Amino acid sequence: MNPIIAKLVLCFSILLSSLGHSADQNPCDDLDGGSRTEGPCMAYKFAIENQKLNLVFKAAQARANEENEFLYADVVTLLEKSQEAWLLRRETHCEFEGLSTGASGGWSQWHIDNCALQMTIERIKYLNDVFYG
Repeated sequence: MNPIIAKLVLCFSILLSSLGHSADQNPCDDLDGGSRTEGPCMAYKFAIENQKLNLVFKAAQARANEENEFLYADVVTLLEKSQEAWLLRRETHCEFEGLSTGASGGWSQWHIDNCALQMTIERIKYLNDVFYG
């Protein structure tokens, strides 16, 4: 197994084991919470996917660093600039999307978090496809 993938699997396993929360810590497990848990649950899901994104990005950086030896471009720097631009796009796009829904109170934040969650899941898939596909 590629050592980078092995490290990623190990980090991901540690991350998942650290997420073993009880129902009172994970708002998504509160079945009786109704709509009052929707916002915290969405924020929780986003936080988990964001942690996964950070792990996948670090693995992609390591892989890009390996590829720098064979390419005539600084792939690591390009990857980092790409990630910075993507993060800015996610933030601004999702804020626009969430606030333009007309939702009031915490629901606009739910829409922002949902947008960020979906974009983060897509980015994880993209980084995995580019560097390991």
